[in-house]
Amino acid sequence: MRERTPFPQTVLDRLPRLRLLATTGMRNQAIDLVTARKRGIDVCGTPMLGYPAAEHTWALILALVKQIPAKTCRCIRAGGRGLSTGFRKYTWKFLGLGKLGLQVARVGLAFGMKVQAWSTNLTPDRCAECGVEFASRDELFATSDIVTVHLVLSDRTRDLIGAAEFQMMKASAYLVNTSRGPIVQESALIAALQGGVIAGAGLDVYDNEPLPQNHPLRGLDNAVLTGHTGMSCGRISHRLWRWVEAISAWLNGEPFRLLNCPKMVVESSGERMENLDQLKAVTFDVFGTVVDWRTSIARGVNLLADEKEVSIDGAEFASPLAKSLPAVDVEGALW
Repeated sequence: MRERTPFPQTVLDRLPRLRLLATTGMRNQAIDLVTARKRGIDVCGTPMLGYPAAEHTWALILALVKQIPAKTCRCIRAGGRGLSTGFRKYTWKFLGLGKLGLQVARVGLAFGMKVQAWSTNLTPDRCAECGVEFASRDELFATSDIVTVHLVLSDRTRDLIGAAEFQMMKASAYLVNTSRGPIVQESALIAALQGGVIAGAGLDVYDNEPLPQNHPLRGLDNAVLTGHTGMSCGRISHRLWRWVEAISAWLNGEPFRLLNCPKMVVESSGERMENLDQLKAVTFDVFGTVVDWRTSIARGVNLLADEKEVSIDGAEFASPLAKSLPAVDVEGALW
């Protein structure tokens, strides 16, 4: 299934025999993960590549700034030429600077742009490590020529950009969103585009997908629209065999890449903790609190450690509840 296919509680309640959902990506806001877990339904994700979305972000930026769609129409209809602009000295602001955002930022730096970033948990030190500047939230909207969105959809980020934020932006500024539609208040965006509050928007994601044929965004000349195809490319489609891999593992009683995994715990004795400083970086493909450990997850960690040549000799993963370690909240992906 795809993320645009909703599985709320009302749907899950009508599927008493359902035991497994395999979805694209490692996050899916369309599935009620809490209800699925209560119903005993495993939800498995499919790792995807990030660079196609980064490339797509740049495709939208170039289309907007260089006015490619508008120029094409003028050339075909009336032989007009029109003017575009370069962006070597543009100020480009990021909402979010994770793996995907950083890929996009590196291209902007290569173009000679001034790149700045903000998010609720981003620090100036992290920005410095990535070669970009840190900006406050208000500064981001007020001084940017281009604002791009690279955030995960959550209760904290839903409707993050609304009428107030558009009013802060320059009339010549552009917004590009290849992340998730509900991060931007769609009604406020339409009003800003219709009223000339901002110069234009490049969108690959929407509140409702596919975008209805009579949607107001379709009639705007200053909006460049694509149909949530940022992650689509030939290599991505070949990776969808991981759906089959997930189903096979589930049938064998060892589900992995679970998005609604129960709480987990890593149990380790004092002397075995000494080797953990050799572990480079491990986060978990789960959301919630870790209090119970599954054998398949431990197996996956060890396989990944072997693949990445990360030494975890001496670390022990066990299913009994650990009494020596407190439960910890985790959010992220296993890399």
